[in-house]
Amino acid sequence: MTRIRMTALAELALAVALLLSPTCKRPNLPPDTPCKPFGPTHTNVGISRMYAASSIDPDGDNTSCRFYFGNGDTSNWGNWTDSRGPSSAWYAFPLPGTFRVSAQGRDVHGALSTWSDSYPVAVCDSAFGVLDSPKARNRD
Repeated sequence: MTRIRMTALAELALAVALLLSPTCKRPNLPPDTPCKPFGPTHTNVGISRMYAASSIDPDGDNTSCRFYFGNGDTSNWGNWTDSRGPSSAWYAFPLPGTFRVSAQGRDVHGALSTWSDSYPVAVCDSAFGVLDSPKARNRD
């Protein structure tokens, strides 16, 4: 074998040994951007609703999501799940309007995803009984 070929083989063997070494760790990758959150698209002021999303981690780490409700409020981090399970949070909008809910994921090592696409939630003033009133629920 030529000297150049031997050097290339030695470098390749060293690289493989380093990758297989227990002291050589790959860098932690952040979770993928969560799917668009799901939950009710209509609600009333003050009524607590559940919103959920999932974020897949390329390293297979457990993940958690938090939610931004489009009005300045962000939830705490949700429950830890395996890399494909949904994480959720409950939230009651304090004011009427249309708000855009989005989610962010993190893994157990603290790496953060980017924020997801958002979806609109219409929040009605419950004083007018638009949703969740006996009259609205009993319509045929």
